[in-house]
Order: sequence, then structure tokens, then C-alpha cells
Amino acid sequence: MPLVTGIVFTGTFGFLLFIFSFFRVPKRTLTIREDAIVAPADGKVVAIEEIQADEYFTDRRIQVSIFMSPLNVHLRRNPVRGEVTYSRYHKGKYLVAWHPKSSTENERHSVV
Repeated sequence: MPLVTGIVFTGTFGFLLFIFSFFRVPKRTLTIREDAIVAPADGKVVAIEEIQADEYFTDRRIQVSIFMSPLNVHLRRNPVRGEVTYSRYHKGKYLVAWHPKSSTENERHSVV
């Protein structure tokens, strides 16, 4: 029985550490300037491409896609200073991040 208890404790403690790591909010020194754009999320830029916008804007826009692994801080920031003019929550699927349709079919929140 002590072996099972040790395994359960170790697994639970490891999961707790992962949760604390996943939702951490580290202190950051940001560059606050009118001509600067702050990265909205930690992670790796996987694509910079021109797309046809279809939600708020209706013209072609540049999309920067950032992949956040489970080890990255999962906190998103507003990349520029301004006023929020549009905010919409989209219910959706929970496809893996590398799925081609994940950015359009997954649950997400749009802010303009």
C-alpha cells in the first residue's frame, strides 16, 4: 500500500506543478512606445501570411500565427495600445494546435 500511495502522491504533485507552471504570470518589462508592438503571446512564430479577413474586417490582412506549447506561459496580452471596438467569443472544437483548421474551428475569442 505505501508504494501505491507514493505513486499517487508523486503523480498528483507533478500534475499540480504542471498546472502552476501552465498558468503562471511572470513579471515582464515591456517596451511601451507608440511605434512598438508587443508580442501578444509566448511561443514560436510558425507563420506570417496574408489572409482574407472575414469577421470584422473584409479585406486582406497580415496574420501572425504563434504556437504555444504546454511549457509556454498561457497568458495573452494586447499587442498595442488602443480602444476595444469589437469583442466576440466563438464556441468551437478543441482540435490540436497544429491541425490546419484549428485557428478557425477551435474555441477562440476575437478582439479588435
